[in-house]
Amino acid sequence: MFLILFFASGFIGSGDNFFKSTSYTIEAICAQAFKDAKERLKGVEAEMLRKRNSLHEFEAEYKQVQIFRLVILLRLTLLV
Repeated sequence: MFLILFFASGFIGSGDNFFKSTSYTIEAICAQAFKDAKERLKGVEAEMLRKRNSLHEFEAEYKQVQIFRLVILLRLTLLV
């Protein structure tokens, strides 16, 4: 399976029937390379999702510890 890409460059005028030449480029690319890249991208996205979830868990734990720390500091301040 191939993916066909079509590129045009140049200028085509209208109205006064004045046309300039235009060049075209046609490229054929093997779709298998895109399929492989798509699978790798899915793997990377899944890993990013796992890391994001891990970060959210860490953030929740960090906030709990930070609150605990502030409570301890407040208690120590009130005792002095």
